[in-house]
Amino acid sequence: MLPLLTLLATLQAPATYDHVIAISIDGLRSDALTAADPGVLPAFERLRTGASTLNARTDPDYTVTLPNHAGMLTGRPTAGEAGHGWPENGEPPEGATLALEDGTVPAGVFAVTSEHGVIDRLYASKSKFILFPWSWDDIDDYGMRKPAREGMDALLAALEAMPEGARSFTMLHLREPDSTGHEHGWLMDRGAPYMAAVRVVDAEIGRLFDWLDENPELRARTAIVLTSDHGGGIPIKNHHGLGRQWVNAMVPFLLWTGDGAAAGDLYALNEGRRLDPSIRVVNPVTGAKAPIRNGEIGNLSLQLLGLPAIPGSVYNAAQDLRWTALP
Repeated sequence: MLPLLTLLATLQAPATYDHVIAISIDGLRSDALTAADPGVLPAFERLRTGASTLNARTDPDYTVTLPNHAGMLTGRPTAGEAGHGWPENGEPPEGATLALEDGTVPAGVFAVTSEHGVIDRLYASKSKFILFPWSWDDIDDYGMRKPAREGMDALLAALEAMPEGARSFTMLHLREPDSTGHEHGWLMDRGAPYMAAVRVVDAEIGRLFDWLDENPELRARTAIVLTSDHGGGIPIKNHHGLGRQWVNAMVPFLLWTGDGAAAGDLYALNEGRRLDPSIRVVNPVTGAKAPIRNGEIGNLSLQLLGLPAIPGSVYNAAQDLRWTALP
């Protein structure tokens, strides 16, 4: 029998997982997940049975793709002394990296996973994400696959080929809501193209759930974290370029674990650690009780794997985000 103090420590320690899948849905508005009728987005509904909020925030200064994904992977804001310093959103110049003024590249989640022998992958659906393999050349596998189905095919193939006893971290980026929003607008009525695009990515996440359900032992050791780089709708010119508009800055942050441990409203679970900004406070910049941000996904993924935080990171650097009310 374990000594009492050891047993209590074991019961109070959060579970760790062998496989973490971080999903970013480009251009996903939080309210798109509530606009659909029940049953229309079954995969998102399943994700929301875990620990979740629809009132997370983007980078406080930028509501565009590359700065926010750099933030997710480094755990840093874009601007400021501790920022990753990449404000641009276009195709990076050939061979560009996230190097700071002193020439060093900020550490990313892949540096930590690689150091601890965790297989890491990046499957993105925009070619400009090549910035990240150029910045961190120790990523085990990466690919730029445009349709959501191709990205999910790559993930499922990687899971099928997982060596016995291996651990893994995968970043999967799906672009369909953003591409459709730019072409047709971020309208959320029943027949809108944007909502059809949200259904497309929901179906792909559903394929992941189907695979996990067919592999229950691996499912119990898997966690899925999902967020977005921005919402969309203002201004009409590019639909999400103003960070002080709630439709652009508000994003979902969802955590599902295959063992059922993750459950509850993330702000309620993190009372005193994170502050729900409400819609009235669109995108607070600083504060001891900051909102949950999409940039927390990197350190939360490491937290779920039982690994240390990204060196030099800001978002969830203490790895204190709670996802369960269990002791």
